[in-house]
Amino acid sequence: MDDLDYAHSLADDAVALTMQRYRALDLVVETKADLTPVTDADSRVEGALRERIASERGGEAVAGEEFGVEEAEVRWWLDPIDGTKQYARGLPIWATLIALERSGQIAVGVVSAPALGHRWWAERGAGAFAAGLIGGLAAGAIVGSAVANSRPAYVVGPGPGYVVYPGYAAALPGPSCYWTRMPVYDAYGNVVGWRGRPVAVCP
Repeated sequence: MDDLDYAHSLADDAVALTMQRYRALDLVVETKADLTPVTDADSRVEGALRERIASERGGEAVAGEEFGVEEAEVRWWLDPIDGTKQYARGLPIWATLIALERSGQIAVGVVSAPALGHRWWAERGAGAFAAGLIGGLAAGAIVGSAVANSRPAYVVGPGPGYVVYPGYAAALPGPSCYWTRMPVYDAYGNVVGWRGRPVAVCP
């Protein structure tokens, strides 16, 4: 299995574990020393991926959000749940981040957002791609463009409102949608920015 396929397989494992605990009534949420939240799902996912990498990819190190950084020429970077606050609240804007570093350069990367039904990936020298499960979106290349000026996008409310995006406004897609005043950051927000689409959170 090549590096990218292996990264996808790690993401598949993470999907199974994170979705098993997503919106679980007994989800355990604790506060770390840096005052950020961590759930039992965060720890389970990173622990499982670390164990698998150690078993199947001998000599490759792991740097993770929850259990620290190991040093080696070949190293996996893991963030089991980027967007833990949203995950803990049952909101779908979170993702698992996986990357492989070789000699100081990122070789492959995968962003998996299973609650949204999307995945993005890239391999050095081979381009970047996206695929979605919702609506049957097939895998396709991500095309970049130059941006001279940009500013954060904001989702505003309450009640019937709009997504405010640079040069774009769209009505709420439904009465159950959740609006909050927040910049669109973190893994999914950045990918949405690349795709040029606003976010509507509909629990």
